[in-house]
Amino acid sequence: MLAFAVLSVNASADEQVCTIKNMHCSGCADMVSDLVCDTAKYETCDVIIKDEDKQIGEVRLVTKNKKSKVNVKDVASGLKGSRYTLDGCKTI
Repeated sequence: MLAFAVLSVNASADEQVCTIKNMHCSGCADMVSDLVCDTAKYETCDVIIKDEDKQIGEVRLVTKNKKSKVNVKDVASGLKGSRYTLDGCKTI
């Protein structure tokens, strides 16, 4: 009996969801998008309001290059000097 092993290689791009504080409206989402959505790096950059009352938003970033990773420090740096703050990111 001949057995074959199938290796699964994750060739997908890096995808992160980051929580952003102090976001409460579509204007905030537009501003955060302008600050962190680098079209040279990201295939997808979706910014949404998760909880208007708690002023919590979310950014979903997917890299263009499958070998690249989302740089959380770049996201935080992009928000520096604005009213918005990064509350962490997680890989999805």
